[in-house]
Parts: sequence; structure tokens; C-alpha cells
Amino acid sequence: MRKRKITRIIILAFAVFIVIVLFRPSGENYKDAYLRKIDNETLLVLKGKRKLMAHDPISIFIGKTYEDSILFPLPYVLDGIISGNRIDVKKGYYKYKGNIEFRGTKIKVNLFYDNNDNGKLEPLDWNGDYNLVKE
Repeated sequence: MRKRKITRIIILAFAVFIVIVLFRPSGENYKDAYLRKIDNETLLVLKGKRKLMAHDPISIFIGKTYEDSILFPLPYVLDGIISGNRIDVKKGYYKYKGNIEFRGTKIKVNLFYDNNDNGKLEPLDWNGDYNLVKE
């Protein structure tokens, strides 16, 4: 009887550990955003930390990360809202729905991939509130 109880506790502890490891956040976005001018184009630069993809059981538990970034080419920069469909995307990539809102030094990104393969809007991992910092 006692052996069975210990076995259950061990199995439960292992299951909780697996759930914690597998369902922890896949990364975090840094809170600063940057505007970068290249030639005649203005880019919104967002950065963050992402977890490496696990290709074996041990990598799942190590949890290594890397720094990632995304560049949004903006048609203009003014206080107000830029609609996602005004942001250029490369040929073959999903267009954006939603918007980017500029309010002084605050930016709110609320964009979705317009996945026309399955008819769904998929939120970007980059959605959130940012502080605009001069680069």
C-alpha cells in the first residue's frame, strides 16, 4: 500500500514538472521599440527573447534562448493609427490585419497574420505595448 502511494506521488510530481516545462512562455518581448531610417524607408524595430526549438527530449528541459527581432516597414509615422494592411510584406507572406498605434512615446502593436490558407487571423507574438526609444 505504501509503495503504491509513493509511486503515485512520484508520477504526479513528474507530470507537474513536465507541464511546467512544456507550457512555459515561449519568449518575451522587450519593452523598447525603435524607429530606424534606411534610405527613404522608416522601419519599426521590435526585439525580444525566444526559446530555441527542441529537437530532442533533453533540449526541452534546458530552455536555451536567443534574441529575435522584427522589422515593420511603415508608410508614415505620426501620432495615430497605422492599419495593418498599409504595412508592406514580401511576396509569398501573409498580409497583416489589425493596427499599430502611436501615442507620443508609446506604441501599441495589435497585428494579426491574415492566414488565407485556412481563413484564420493569427496574432503575432510581437503584440503588446512598447516605449519608443531614439536609436
